[in-house]
Amino acid sequence: MKACILILFVLGIACFPTQLFAQRETNVQALGFRFGSNFNRFYQPEKNTPLINGTFSTVVLGAFFKQYYTNGMFEIGANFVIKEPDGGLTFPVVMENFRQDENTGLTAVEGQFMVGPRLWYFYPKFGFIASYMVHRTGFYSNNEPELPLSQWNLSIPIGFSFEFPTSFGSTGFGGFYNVGLSRMIDDRSFEHGGRLRSWNVELHVAFRLGTQSR
Repeated sequence: MKACILILFVLGIACFPTQLFAQRETNVQALGFRFGSNFNRFYQPEKNTPLINGTFSTVVLGAFFKQYYTNGMFEIGANFVIKEPDGGLTFPVVMENFRQDENTGLTAVEGQFMVGPRLWYFYPKFGFIASYMVHRTGFYSNNEPELPLSQWNLSIPIGFSFEFPTSFGSTGFGGFYNVGLSRMIDDRSFEHGGRLRSWNVELHVAFRLGTQSR
């Protein structure tokens, strides 16, 4: 089902009439920063998967380079993802477990690539995120035997952002659904392996580096 949604999204981008897009300066480059939060949950249709069932949120801090064109944009960047277990640094909503019987911790670094068209200040986007989990804890349910977990996670973010021009560049917000593709459990006895998927919300600011107009 989600694969069909992704295919329709890509086809929609390819077929969207270009005359609807705003005609602005072309080849604008910007350097930006993002602050956001991922609301994570394991996709595990198998009932005997030993991973937790609750949702937990992680803070996302990142930097990116962005290239704007007349009808679209692309960006490439890096993120630092963190959630400390209870007793460490925590923030309500953006860094917490939403079930009292769960206590997760996660530290990860990510590489991110996004591309998409633009319609005035609205930017539909999709891309790839490759994550390396430096540290993780609390992913297993209580009293479950620990199985080897993968440290790598590949996901496809699908979503949008609103970006509003300022005197220095732009600022805005966005929302994405990160479709996790990688198996979290490195044990082939589990068909799906507990893929990590999340909803992401973020605020971002970008500083203009240069412009070339037609």
